[in-house]
Amino acid sequence: MCSLKGQTKGVDVLIQISEFKKVEPLLDIFSNPFTISVENAPESMQLEIMDI
Repeated sequence: MCSLKGQTKGVDVLIQISEFKKVEPLLDIFSNPFTISVENAPESMQLEIMDI
């Protein structure tokens, strides 16, 4: 019988890391808004960033 318990934990961690990578740019905006490139920010936030 093959046990996948140890392998699925590794896959779960990789999925969590990939999900974090998707939102990391948004987190960067809030952690340090003065260094963010306005062009790389989502359109809905660009005017707000320019006001800072």
